[in-house]
Amino acid sequence: RAYGFGCGLAGASDLVLASEDSQFALPEMAHGIPPTLVMCALADVNRKALVDMVYSGKPVDAVTALAIGIVRRVVSAQSFDAHLDELTASMAGHDEHAIRYIKGFADKPGHMSPQALSDLAGYTLATAFTRPR
Repeated sequence: RAYGFGCGLAGASDLVLASEDSQFALPEMAHGIPPTLVMCALADVNRKALVDMVYSGKPVDAVTALAIGIVRRVVSAQSFDAHLDELTASMAGHDEHAIRYIKGFADKPGHMSPQALSDLAGYTLATAFTRPR
């Protein structure tokens, strides 16, 4: 279960792998606490779904979390560790600097014009190829 801040951590993460029995919830309103900080971390989540989670406080299952943008992939509980190992092995095989470039680049698109995004893509690629190897 990822409730409250744990749900926010999932939302702020680049990759979220969830087992089919995972649950995500924002129960803060039941305690008189508006979860605005967690909502910032969930900025990429469907707005209406996010507001519903805040007002209802009810958990959503992994399939719903996938549909609204909290998680990226849902796998069976039995195969979770194997999928996690595969994902981490794949990432470990990539150049560390290339991962940093992608991390920085992936955070930008929603807030930039198409031309600015294209310029950033060109700059990022040029910078990646001019660094010492």
